Amino acid sequence: MKPKLTSLVRQSCCALMLASVLGAAQARGTVLLIEPPRVQLLNAEGKAPSVEAMRIAIVRAASQRQWTPREDKPGEITLVFNKQNKHEVVVRISYDAGSYQISYVSSTNMKYELENGQAQIHPFYNKWVANLSSDITAQVQQSR
Repeated sequence: MKPKLTSLVRQSCCALMLASVLGAAQARGTVLLIEPPRVQLLNAEGKAPSVEAMRIAIVRAASQRQWTPREDKPGEITLVFNKQNKHEVVVRISYDAGSYQISYVSSTNMKYELENGQAQIHPFYNKWVANLSSDITAQVQQSR
């Protein structure tokens, strides 16, 4: 009986080690870069916000998450997010009265690559962009 128990313990330890190694590798890996669709919004009064209200909401939301405007021209803002001077993401937000869309521009140290024709990137990119989008939506919905 003792050899079976030792073998079972050894197999369990090997399985746990393999799972932790694979989990760590996956954590360092990449995921499909998500290009969010255009978002249509209404403000607190149930109306489409003006172009200027959209711009203000985008700039406010960006500053909440430490995104810095690089270029700000009518209907388009380019934002940069720099995480601890190690990782940088650049996105372009095109907007009009009542809608916006966030698009990937470039990144540094985010493992961006095209794999089988599909853009892959560090999972944090999608999280950072989702947070930015959520904050823009909240800013617009609070505005009058």
